[in-house]
Amino acid sequence: MTRPPPATLGVARPGVGAGLVDSLVAELQRVAGQRSPPALVGMGLAVLDALFEGSGEQYLRHGARSASLRRLLAHPDLPVTPAKLKLGVRLAEQHRFLGPVAQLLTCAHQVELLAAPPQSRGPLAERCVREAWTARELGVRVDESGRAIRSGVGRPRLPAGARALREVVRRARDPLLGDALRGCAPEHRHALRTQLHAAADALRALAEEGLPEGAHGPAEYPSWK
Repeated sequence: MTRPPPATLGVARPGVGAGLVDSLVAELQRVAGQRSPPALVGMGLAVLDALFEGSGEQYLRHGARSASLRRLLAHPDLPVTPAKLKLGVRLAEQHRFLGPVAQLLTCAHQVELLAAPPQSRGPLAERCVREAWTARELGVRVDESGRAIRSGVGRPRLPAGARALREVVRRARDPLLGDALRGCAPEHRHALRTQLHAAADALRALAEEGLPEGAHGPAEYPSWK
């Protein structure tokens, strides 16, 4: 499956005023209750269309510098957390890349698929639909796909510590963890979130250690919020 070219190349739309951001928030609130495509994907599509001319590439290149996106994420009436909306935009870019097969995947499936190498996402999505994999089964295939690519000729096997870190990342995508957090008592949830923030900061520092200045691109996944 080949990636279709973005509709328009260029920078994110400059100077989007508060009125348009308010209108976009109202649209996100409307989309929040829909089922097809999943609400999070629908919200991401709305953001891409309104602020980045429908282009996921523009979001990845310019999203961190977009004043319009910052205003949107800070809006008090946003129907989801900023982190979830950022995830929704990534899912939306993938949704458009996959084409019609994306309509047959749940949001949980699409979150798992984000971790796959880009060239593997289309074939994995098609097999997932054809063989009726659960989201957990898709996650296993995604990990296998990444290992197969990393173990190609001339690429050294990841050390045990790096494999352990990848397992932590994989487990963090498990929807059951979110359900467990929501089911905790407020005081326990606050303590867990504090620990998760600290762990995420420590892992991010390790991941970025030794990278040249300016090489820290946009995060593949949003931070815990």
